[in-house]
Amino acid sequence: MFRRSRELAQERPIPTLDTNLIRPIEPPVGTDDWKRFLVKAVLLEDGTLRNVHRTIDVYGLVLNGYEGLKFGDDGAYTAVVASQLPVERWAGVTRLNEVISTAVQAINPGYFAEFVGYISPSEASILAGVEAKRENGIPLPDHVSWEGGSFSMV
Repeated sequence: MFRRSRELAQERPIPTLDTNLIRPIEPPVGTDDWKRFLVKAVLLEDGTLRNVHRTIDVYGLVLNGYEGLKFGDDGAYTAVVASQLPVERWAGVTRLNEVISTAVQAINPGYFAEFVGYISPSEASILAGVEAKRENGIPLPDHVSWEGGSFSMV
């Protein structure tokens, strides 16, 4: 009997983002999804921060392996971001927070953005479904939340 040799797959190290590359986000143009989140963005590998037009786009990127981050202001989420590379903790999160807060205040000076947590793939899958239903005209409550693995609509 012959035995096959096993080769262990080598894991590639995950590169960390150089936070000096994070650039200011452009002001949103013609978006109607601002009611739930003032800023919806993707942080690309080269450090460019770009707006996306729909919240479902951020959730879709999180489901495809991007790191999801959410920012809030007094219990209301003001921004969601999908990052192509893991954001270096905590220096990177702090730097990204400054850029997102500036973008939020450019849209509405009464708000600011503060990092409040990460978007898990399970949260992204549920909330992407909610956004898809809204886009297709299915009436849903305005307040939909995900807390500690529990989904609720009020």
